[in-house]
Amino acid sequence: MKRSVIFLVVIVLGISAAFSQEEIFKVLVMKGANQVYRSSKWIPLATSAKIFRNEKIKVVDGGYLGLVNPAGKTTELPTAGVYDANVLSQKLVAGNNSFVKKYANSLATDFSNSNVAGAQRTNMAVTGSVERGGGVQPVQLFMPSMTKLYEDNLTIKWYTNKWADKNYSITVKKIFADTIFTKVVPDTIATLSVADLKLEPGQVYAISIAIKGVDKSYSNPMIIKVPNLAERDTVNKELSQMTADMGKPNAMDQLIFATYFEKNQMYTSAILAYNKAIAMQPNIDYYKDAYQDFIDRNKIGAK
Repeated sequence: MKRSVIFLVVIVLGISAAFSQEEIFKVLVMKGANQVYRSSKWIPLATSAKIFRNEKIKVVDGGYLGLVNPAGKTTELPTAGVYDANVLSQKLVAGNNSFVKKYANSLATDFSNSNVAGAQRTNMAVTGSVERGGGVQPVQLFMPSMTKLYEDNLTIKWYTNKWADKNYSITVKKIFADTIFTKVVPDTIATLSVADLKLEPGQVYAISIAIKGVDKSYSNPMIIKVPNLAERDTVNKELSQMTADMGKPNAMDQLIFATYFEKNQMYTSAILAYNKAIAMQPNIDYYKDAYQDFIDRNKIGAK
């Protein structure tokens, strides 16, 4: 009898220890010297750090934490204070969306393997121009070389070309067919309506930018793949499921959407999602750094 009681106590203690070591959050985004209370002391937090059940989280003045749970649910802590990890976990509505979990986990892995927390980096887009020697040079796009087009509008950007004198010509061609659209614009950004372009589902197009009247100035084309109706229907359903399972919109969820779009080669949609995340949290550099990692990873703006 005595042995049975001891055995039962050992089992209970083992279950209790395992339960207390249950991971309920991972730090995805962080600003400031935030801490977690673990093993009777406050220790520093870092991105990719795990937070376990029964722990406390301290956000310092001016600090910020973005957390993701194992199911892919996210929560933001933008206000200084001490938070109970158990309470935060309980506030997240339970969900069973495999897409959210899949892409949240992929995002966390990408963060762990990237330079998001590293040194400050420079982006050619900051200067908005590319300088080269010699005569007239081709226009250089600040876009992916290929994208599947999901949005109703397509925004195209390119670097300033000093020979253009604010006269840029946009050309859209259907692959193995004629030009379907041309337009002259004065700036280095243009938004085109998919409906106005009359792009056909399942077809492939090429978009180039040139200096007006200068044939040798055409940029390398950006290839646009228009999903067929079945592909678009699949994307609509998956995005609807993800949105329904996410709860209140936040910047981290936009990163999950960006990851979904990138993994499915919808790079222009990923760009929009990154920009939404940055707009939601303009003072948190991690979102800008994540976008820069996306740019570097996909060689956007590369010659």
